[in-house]
Order: sequence, then structure tokens, then C-alpha cells
Amino acid sequence: MGIYYLDRYQINTLKWDECIQNSQHILSYGLSGYLDGVCDPISDYSKFNFDDDSQNHSEISGQWGALILNDYEAVFPLPWRKKYGLHYIYQPSFCQQLGLFGNPGSYTTEDFLRKIPKKFVKIHLQLHPFFGKPKNAKEKTNYILECPHLPEEKFNKDALKNVKRCLDAGVIYKKPYKLYDILKIYDDAWGEHNPFVWFNDYEGFEMACMNMEKEGKIYATIAKSQDSETLAGAIFLISPKRVHYVCAGPTNTGKEIGIMHGIIHHIALEFPNHEIDFEGSSIPNVAQFYKKFNPINEPFYIIQRTLLSNL
Repeated sequence: MGIYYLDRYQINTLKWDECIQNSQHILSYGLSGYLDGVCDPISDYSKFNFDDDSQNHSEISGQWGALILNDYEAVFPLPWRKKYGLHYIYQPSFCQQLGLFGNPGSYTTEDFLRKIPKKFVKIHLQLHPFFGKPKNAKEKTNYILECPHLPEEKFNKDALKNVKRCLDAGVIYKKPYKLYDILKIYDDAWGEHNPFVWFNDYEGFEMACMNMEKEGKIYATIAKSQDSETLAGAIFLISPKRVHYVCAGPTNTGKEIGIMHGIIHHIALEFPNHEIDFEGSSIPNVAQFYKKFNPINEPFYIIQRTLLSNL
């Protein structure tokens, strides 16, 4: 069969998720429930085969397709949009890395990229590094806090000072009443720096998180002071060996005590056997914050191609 393309409505959800879970390198970004949330909603249901019992139609909502190797031995998700009648592939918000998942044997990321249908006139994707560097790809910084975390040994003096401030203040970490509360904190803290909008980005991400919450693949927390004042909120996506720092922000009061250092310390204690994936960053001040925890750099790739590119 080789490598072939399917639209979302044609994909067997059970086989897809089984492929992701059995991958040599498992990242929960690739699970169908997460993609169904963060990708744009499907607007045309006319192609659905509702007589096919293998498809769970109640969960099909994301506008994405994929390249499949044989009988789901490996998969490569392709989020897409359509503008002015032209199809293009893009990287969804709150989804740092996609790429090749499963067990592709001798196939590489580049082999799959060459099989993307010609109807997609433009490609912009962020890809994990595990199956080779694509041609003409750009590398981007991605900091990973390895295990064991050992805060007293690995965190620098400034990080430890702020962690101590949070501990001395008696910060309490609670499960949020609703995920919206964290998204609001995030938007208030960083909204002016991000081009996110509620319907297309935040609501889709909230749906993705709710899908993952059912499978125990989301960790969400609200940091509160002793007198119940909100200090910060954070949402982490959980993969088998990693927690991904996908959405987090402080309130103004939280900034005063360095609460984001407390959040990282809290996650290091909650997930002692998981790497902490900071999801970047190439922004200097953000990178300096991550470097306080003594991470390693595991770069990911960015590709941007058009029909005129030599695929």
C-alpha cells in the first residue's frame, strides 16, 4: 500500500490513536482528540459515511487529514485550511510539534513530506526531530528539563530564590473549576503578544484539553495564595515520558513573588519521572527564564514550502 493520504472523515480513529500510542516517540499532540480540538472545525459533513461503524462520528470535529503508511504502521497529521479556494497546511495554535508518528521502518520525515498531495499549495509545519531533518528545514530551540529534576542541584540561584518565596508564601495548587479560568489568566498575561482569538484558538484548545482530560493526558492547576487570591494558572499536556508546558500565565500579584518559578517546581515534584518540555523558546527573555532550570536544547524543525518548492 505504501504512503497514502486520507481526510479526517476517512481515518479510523481507533487505529490512529493506537499507532500514536505505539510510536517509537510518543507526543500527545498527535492524538486524534487533541487534533480534533486545536484544528479548525469541519464545515462540510457531506462526505461522512455514517454507515461506517469504525468511525466515532461524535468526536470528529477537526479539519485535518493525514498521510498513512500501510495499515496505520505510521501516520503524519496534516492540519489544513482553505482560503480563496486554495488549500494549505498550517501549524495549529497550542500544538508545538507534529510530524511522523508510529514505526515507519526505513521511511523518514522527508519521505512523507514528498507524498503530501499537490492540492496543498503551501506548507508551514513544525516537526519533531525524531525521524530525520527535512530538506531546507530551519532549526528552532526547544528546552527540555531532563530527569531526575533535582531542583536544589539544577535550578540556578535566582530560580531557587523565587521557589523559596513561593514556598514561604504557602502557595496552594488546586485543580481549576473550569479550564476557561486558566485560559483567561493566560490571555490577560500574554494576549497582547499572541494573535490568538477566542473562537478559533482558545475554544479549540479548550475542546482539545477536555478530550485529553478524559484520557488523563492533561494536568491543569491554579496557584492560590493563603487568602485564596489567584496567582497563576497552567495547563500541561501529558505524554508518556514528558509533560508539555503548553499554556501558563501569572496574575499581577503572582508576578510579584515569581510564581512561574513555583509552577515549574510544583510540576517537577508532581512528575518526577517525566521530562518537562518547555516548548521553546527563541524569544530571548523567555529563553533566559527556561535556562534558570538547567535544561538541554532539543531543537525541532520548521518547514515552509510552496508548489514552487522542490519537494
